[in-house]
Amino acid sequence: GRKAYIPDKDYTYWKKRTKIVKRPSNMDLSGFVNVELPLYDNANIEAIDPLNFVWDITTLDVDSKESWDKCIKIHKRFESLENIKNNKMYKLTQEQYDDLKYRDETTSPTDKVSDRELAEATTYGDLKEILYLHGDFRFNGVEYKNVIAEVIERKYLIYFEENPIFINPFVWGACEIDPETKRGISPLKCILDLTLGKEELVNKLGDAAELILNPPYIGDENSINEKYRNKNIKLSPGAVLAVNALGGNPLNQFSVNPSGIQEIAGYLDNVISDVSGVNANLMGSINAGDRKATELNLAQSGATSRIALKLDKIYQTNMRVIENIAELLAMFKTDSEMILIKDNGIKQEIEITQAIRQANYTYYYEDRNSLIDRRAKVQEALAMLTQAGQNPELMQRIDWEEALKFGLESIGFENVDKFFKENTPLDNLYMSLKQAPQQMQELFVQQAQPLIQQLQMIMQQQAIQGQQQQGQMPQGQPQGAM
Repeated sequence: GRKAYIPDKDYTYWKKRTKIVKRPSNMDLSGFVNVELPLYDNANIEAIDPLNFVWDITTLDVDSKESWDKCIKIHKRFESLENIKNNKMYKLTQEQYDDLKYRDETTSPTDKVSDRELAEATTYGDLKEILYLHGDFRFNGVEYKNVIAEVIERKYLIYFEENPIFINPFVWGACEIDPETKRGISPLKCILDLTLGKEELVNKLGDAAELILNPPYIGDENSINEKYRNKNIKLSPGAVLAVNALGGNPLNQFSVNPSGIQEIAGYLDNVISDVSGVNANLMGSINAGDRKATELNLAQSGATSRIALKLDKIYQTNMRVIENIAELLAMFKTDSEMILIKDNGIKQEIEITQAIRQANYTYYYEDRNSLIDRRAKVQEALAMLTQAGQNPELMQRIDWEEALKFGLESIGFENVDKFFKENTPLDNLYMSLKQAPQQMQELFVQQAQPLIQQLQMIMQQQAIQGQQQQGQMPQGQPQGAM
């Protein structure tokens, strides 16, 4: 499959990777042959640079997957001209190849100093720009559905296919969306202007500190060098400002008070923390007297809500990725597969057939609040079972192992069986006998009574023999000691 060249947005496709190894061609090791071994043959996902990806914002409904699949999406990547020529999927004539190969627009990769400049370039060293389009569009009165098209250097159409056996390879998601551009916004963009303003104030505080350490002075004209007379002098540490005579006091110190700047900077600091939801208290740095306990609780509650919102967006994006991967597996895999699972502590193999892959599934996810609520209910249930276990009759009827496994699974443990040892044959017999009717249990006890008595006699004899052996052992000094 074709893949993205530059890694925000997700790109799903089918990927095959192999390696060539040498193997002996005969038993006497006189010759070797190259053997191609498969390393990976499955669905794959990669991140692409958002600067190299655009879509039609006029037709996109960000909450609709169908709208996202239909709208025009264009991704930019770079490939060598030789790879394009050798790719049988591309249609590039010899005349077009010569025109692209001998064009004067050749550059060096070092000429591109930023991703933004690279996004505008059509060549990158020896690599050529490829624009990959997917979506529905109308051209010359004709409707084209589910189209894949690729253009090289924005000049030649090298690939065009309508309604292929192909899914929308792009998955897009953002925590916050710009209503005009319909692109993602950084969560920290809301505080960009505030941080720039605070940076300016901090720089002014630094200048004020220098003026306090080395204050300027006010003096008469005789205190100024000839070349600075009748000119504006920049206020700086140690500078002398020329004014009229000051009644016999040639120099007066100029005082600086930055208290107003400090108050504004502190105010901006609190505003930045409240707007962004990121502050020192949530990071574990708590200074006594800075904020009250009520304010800290409110800040923590607000930060938790922000995190829950971001996690919901991430889960929604992951669901789209899972849907794409499942569809790719259903399209490209045809043979049955055996996978190993563990059901109720018992390992077993199940067969994944093509019918299972191509079935219709509905995907769900739980947000953070749902997980918290479910765990709280599990804790209540375990507390009720613990209280009910104080009753001797109910104690024997509760399956404590299953209750504990359920509690471990609810807090995120997947393989809970690793906490429990395997049942012995006697344990399995006890569990089977416990589920049998009362009459069957009494009958089993009657028939097993002689065997139980015999086992008890054997155990008593072994205990007596053990005591006798211990009595024959020397007490205190070892044998041979005088």
